[in-house]
Amino acid sequence: QQVPAPGSEAARWYERAAEAGFPKAQYTLGMLFLDGSGLGKDVKRAELWLRFAARQGNAEAKNNLATLHAQRGEVDQAAEIWWQLAREGEPNAQCNIGMCF
Repeated sequence: QQVPAPGSEAARWYERAAEAGFPKAQYTLGMLFLDGSGLGKDVKRAELWLRFAARQGNAEAKNNLATLHAQRGEVDQAAEIWWQLAREGEPNAQCNIGMCF
């Protein structure tokens, strides 16, 4: 029997919690897919889980979605998300929106 890769057991638990609708788990699972930690790197699945978490109000997920938009050259979409977060007092978004100018 093979020994699971480091982090893969944790990734499976995050996936279960994310599928059950927990926004922090959805955010974390998205970041695991984005980084390829414990799971294969998959930007599309990362974005999917980050969107689920963002829809439930997770500011970290929203900020990272905006970053994905910016990396693809979709600066207007990124700025719109960062503006919203900055008005809500999210410091990372305030920094990011500042760099847009």
